[in-house]
Amino acid sequence: MGDNRKSKVDGKILHSQAREIIFNLYTFMKREAEQGPILLKQVQQRVAEATGISKTSVKRIVSEERTAPRNGPRFSTPRKTWSKKNKKKTAVDDFDKTVIRRTVHEFHRIDGQRPTLKAFLPVLKEKIGFRGGIWTLRQVLKELQFKWRKSTDNRKLLIEKHEIREHRVRFIRAIKRYREEGRPIVYTDETYVHASHTKPHSWSDGSNKGLLTPISKGEYGIIVHAGNENGFIDNALLVFKSGQKSGDYHDCMNFKNYKKYLQEKLIPNLPPKTVLVIDNASYHNKQLNPAPTSNSKKAEIIQWLVNHNIPFHDKMLKTELYQIVKLNKNPHKMFEIDSILAEHGHSALRLPPYHPDLNPIEMIWSLIKNHVALKNTTFKLNDCINLVREKVQDITKVEWAKRCQHVRNIEKKYMEHEVSIDDITESFIINLEAGSSDDDSGSDSEHSSHREDSGGEMSGVEVLE
Repeated sequence: MGDNRKSKVDGKILHSQAREIIFNLYTFMKREAEQGPILLKQVQQRVAEATGISKTSVKRIVSEERTAPRNGPRFSTPRKTWSKKNKKKTAVDDFDKTVIRRTVHEFHRIDGQRPTLKAFLPVLKEKIGFRGGIWTLRQVLKELQFKWRKSTDNRKLLIEKHEIREHRVRFIRAIKRYREEGRPIVYTDETYVHASHTKPHSWSDGSNKGLLTPISKGEYGIIVHAGNENGFIDNALLVFKSGQKSGDYHDCMNFKNYKKYLQEKLIPNLPPKTVLVIDNASYHNKQLNPAPTSNSKKAEIIQWLVNHNIPFHDKMLKTELYQIVKLNKNPHKMFEIDSILAEHGHSALRLPPYHPDLNPIEMIWSLIKNHVALKNTTFKLNDCINLVREKVQDITKVEWAKRCQHVRNIEKKYMEHEVSIDDITESFIINLEAGSSDDDSGSDSEHSSHREDSGGEMSGVEVLE
């Protein structure tokens, strides 16, 4: 063809198809050596005969080579797409996350070493059967708001972000105060169960005559309830079919639905002066009269400052007024849920982020879901809902009290760890350099999220006991 381009086959691994073609060509040429040349004038037919592929394919390949750009690849691979292979993330449920959190807290004391990723990983594999590697573990720790800072000996130490610790301490002190005041503490939460919820394994002789689980998870049922050491709150169970196909029950349990549940089923059955413990789902945190944003009109910013009796100067520019808003908006946040509860003499108490272990109803959900998994043989949502109601009736006051006491023990351990964290922090943490920020905004983790040293540690750093 008059093309002097060097073949790019030499030095590459030849896969099975290429090897078969080479063998076909060898067989063809050996036959020619024994019987004499054949089909000399029919080149494409001769190539097809020699390689074992069709004449049409030979014509297509020859045409492709003729039209290929001079500096580009000669041939393409049909149906081959080049895409970055996504790493499969190991699923870590809320209970495993709480084990990870507590293990990090206790790592210095129990294992006698600093919690680097390399040292931490085998401990989690043994404790919870963690199936991921260092990369996955790092993502989980970041999700749980752990980060890193330098220590006095230039090593790297793992610690929770300051604001997560602050939320937790504030929550534990508040709930302790409410208990001392004799106020009832009621825990509430939402979860789901799907129609094919069942145990992943069962005895089988290898045939298909046993119980087969549907491939699709099927319809979802949303479960909402509340309880405390005295058991479930009477008449506060809500179970309904999800109208969403996303598989995320939060898509159904929006503010409108939760408000209706609160007003019609929960509040009428709460004891007087209840403290309702809720998580940080978005529909629990809809604000009343939210603070203006930087896009708000100047008049709206001024009105908000006036309504909250926050002083400002008449000649201030909009950017100066908004700076005052930013400094004052958190103490003036008001949530609709809190307002509704307050109208009936109740209070809301929000769990610290990433702490389902401080809500005993999470353990109650496990009992209910395990019951459904064991008894679900029809894989119909209505039957699963009936199993949910059946188990709710069976869970006793003793079981609730046991799990509430377990949560109190966890609260106590957290506060004991806080003292140790303060001691460790005072001993090890230093500022990175003069003028650098020591806040917990997460900027250092953003710059170092893709770097790990040979010890399996994240760049950045902060400590944990």
